[in-house]
Amino acid sequence: MNLVSFGTVYSWFCCCTCVVSCLFNGLLIWIVQQRRAGIGFYRFFTLATVLVGVSYSFALAGSQPLWYAGHGILGFFSIAPWNGNIKITRKLRKMINSKVSAEYAVDLMSSYVLIVDINDEFEATRSIIGALVVIVIMQIQIVMMFYCGFKIHITVGVRTMSHRMKQIHQNALKMMISQALNPMLFLYAPVFINLFGMFVDVDFGQLPKIIAMSFSLFPIFNPLIVIYFTQEYKRFIFPRRSSTIHLNTKIGREMSFATIDKWFCFIACLTSFIFNGLLIYIVYKKRAGIGFYRYFTQATVMIGVLYSIAFAISQPFWYAGPGILGFFSIAPWNDRTMLIRISFQFWFTTFVLIMLSMSASFLYRYGLLCSPFIVSLFKRPSRLAILAIFLLVFMVCWMYNTNYMLFGDSRTVRWKMQIKFSSEYKLDLLSSYALTVDINDPISAKHSIISTVIITIGFQLLISVMVYCGYSIHKTVKIRTMSDRLKRIHGRALNMMISQALNPLLFLYTPAVINLFGMFVDRDFGDLPKVPIIHFLLILDKEY
Repeated sequence: MNLVSFGTVYSWFCCCTCVVSCLFNGLLIWIVQQRRAGIGFYRFFTLATVLVGVSYSFALAGSQPLWYAGHGILGFFSIAPWNGNIKITRKLRKMINSKVSAEYAVDLMSSYVLIVDINDEFEATRSIIGALVVIVIMQIQIVMMFYCGFKIHITVGVRTMSHRMKQIHQNALKMMISQALNPMLFLYAPVFINLFGMFVDVDFGQLPKIIAMSFSLFPIFNPLIVIYFTQEYKRFIFPRRSSTIHLNTKIGREMSFATIDKWFCFIACLTSFIFNGLLIYIVYKKRAGIGFYRYFTQATVMIGVLYSIAFAISQPFWYAGPGILGFFSIAPWNDRTMLIRISFQFWFTTFVLIMLSMSASFLYRYGLLCSPFIVSLFKRPSRLAILAIFLLVFMVCWMYNTNYMLFGDSRTVRWKMQIKFSSEYKLDLLSSYALTVDINDPISAKHSIISTVIITIGFQLLISVMVYCGYSIHKTVKIRTMSDRLKRIHGRALNMMISQALNPLLFLYTPAVINLFGMFVDRDFGDLPKVPIIHFLLILDKEY
């Protein structure tokens, strides 16, 4: 499919998803009406989400928005066939029009456009403030949902009530968590990528098209989530049936997962070795033209190889279910406790070293353009020694936080995991190495929450450093007098660092956040822990 036809495809996609959203939301309204006596007051929240979802679908189908963040071109615009109805002019229309008018058959000189001129300091500052306000508001709402979800779970666990009532509250909590993850995945995460691309002025290529299509999916999944997790609704559509055949099929399918994961880890590790080896060979051959920055490349290679080996040896698996929280190894040699313990420690170490290496890379590139002192931290032996000591102290604190704060060792949780997984993965979780959290123990839960807050703040600081350095690098390259060749070199370096940073954010830290989220609300994610997305970090980092 060529690029010229995307506008037509996207228009039909928006209209079709709007129709599907109306069908699913209409089905949910009909079920709510039929079962209103068994649901009670909560049905009004369901009706509100239906109203919001349908309104969103119509608004998206009517506007058909697309965004573009490129070199000097930042903006949101409509590619709907009726986009020329509004007459507004802006400073960068001509630049955007020359880029996308032929591709999407729109006249951006007269249609409605939302743009940011990042070369205008006042406009860039205003956009940053606006983005920070949006982020703070969203963070407050996320914290509120997290706190309420955790308190609901704790209350259901300790309060005396019938088993049926507990099941109702637990299913309602699962539904709300899934409803919260739905817009985060299909709406807010793409928006964050938009804002990130706008401020660092990076051309994401075809990514805006994928993101634009993901916007349409949010109102479709919401009614499906409500129907699935509400037993009253689900029984209305699907009559009760024997689950014996389904259970046997599921067990038969899951029995082989340990073997599949073992081979997948080995293949991912081998592929990582090949790409890292290729990168080391290229760096060695071209070391004269790369200069000091090659040491950062070698550091990322060393961390990547160490991560690959540690992950292939430990083969970690996580589970967050009703009363069961923990990490353990499903490797065939999981009975070798010391080997698994060491590999887990190396895995945790590389987990944070990846983010630290990315931040150091951004800092060094920022120092080359803006701060000679920062460059001296990496080149002068005395200052490099101070930096190394700081890194060592940071790693010791990180290891203490993960081993003694976030996780612990609960015999109760071990017994529960033993009952659930011992036959499936052929392991003894009573004696093998495992990291657990007993969320029914107030002290253990408190330690885990404090540890998670510390980790979150630390990672937010590192991300802020990268965003600030990336934006400063881009701004400096734009305004400083230098040759076109040097500008292209710095621009390509910035694109590479952004891609390297997005790689672990997508394939490593996002799954980790889902892990922690599931642990605190005690949510059984089913087969989600088996999705091998975390392995791709080993491979993709070298392809950038």
